[in-house]
Amino acid sequence: MVKRIQGKDSTGHFQHLVVNDVEYITPEDIANKLGQQFSFNSSSDNYTPEFLTYKNQTEKISLKIQSDNSEDYNTPLTMEELQRALQKAKDSATGPDDIHYQLLKRLPKSCL
Repeated sequence: MVKRIQGKDSTGHFQHLVVNDVEYITPEDIANKLGQQFSFNSSSDNYTPEFLTYKNQTEKISLKIQSDNSEDYNTPLTMEELQRALQKAKDSATGPDDIHYQLLKRLPKSCL
């Protein structure tokens, strides 16, 4: 029960990545391999000549964005928004911070 609350996988699944018959086991090696692949895939070396022409022409167009940064996503998070989000949150595995929603839901307002 404690492991489940902490979001720890108790089934003992072994996570790895295999690319071209090479196995990557550590999170760091997996992250580096994924980063290399994303970099390769997004490299302009993989673009067709037609797309490169379109891309270069489009990037020359000046954007005319007018904003006073008052959009909802730029305003500070309020206590009410945080509490509402925590109420709606489903019990799921913890994230990288290892903090479970059940813990956050039970914190006093002063700690939130």
